[in-house]
Amino acid sequence: MIRGTRTEFEALADYILRDYLHENYEKPYPVDIADFATNYLNMKIVFTTFPIDSEVVGMRQYNYIILNKILDCPERTGIRNFTIAHECAHEVINWQEEGYQPMQMPDFRVPHPPKQLVTEDDFREWQANVVAAYLLMRPSLVRWALFTFCGKESITVYGDSLIYKNELCKLWEVTKFLGVSKEALLIRLRQLGLIEARPYEEYDSIADIPLDWRWFEHAKANRIRSSVY
Repeated sequence: MIRGTRTEFEALADYILRDYLHENYEKPYPVDIADFATNYLNMKIVFTTFPIDSEVVGMRQYNYIILNKILDCPERTGIRNFTIAHECAHEVINWQEEGYQPMQMPDFRVPHPPKQLVTEDDFREWQANVVAAYLLMRPSLVRWALFTFCGKESITVYGDSLIYKNELCKLWEVTKFLGVSKEALLIRLRQLGLIEARPYEEYDSIADIPLDWRWFEHAKANRIRSSVY
């Protein structure tokens, strides 16, 4: 297994992005991750029906990225794009390993909150998430989008995840522009130091109605689960 730090894996992703985007790297152009997978990595994207009780949203086998069919709709663009980027990241990382053979055991993606890294599989999934996040949300692009859509260089979060309604609505525009989920964007903003954390007690309930970011993620998850059944 390839070993490395977050900085090293992000440097790898940056190198790959520059090679793929060429002169568009410095422009505010989000990556078309499906095009990146098919035309840069020569992989094929297909959808299939997974078992009803399966938590797997995607997998990589040979030169195929196989996605759960529940992701084949506009409402799940964010999770679909990140799943494609995640599987692409496995391939890019494996390129660095001496003697890598594409005919390997498949990789599966099951979305889960950040957790402690213990096993080699934990590290592989973490590595793929680091590279995937960089492919979709390179720092310069995120900063440009945040300032363009929100008019500021950081977002204030009260307590664990409370964001004022007016800022949350603007962040929705950022997610649509980048093609990512709200959860993925919030994690990336934290990683890039673009979140101003304030105590819960400091928000002004008179000025605006604070909305809990997690409420939207839970509601979306419930819609996904209900659609499976």
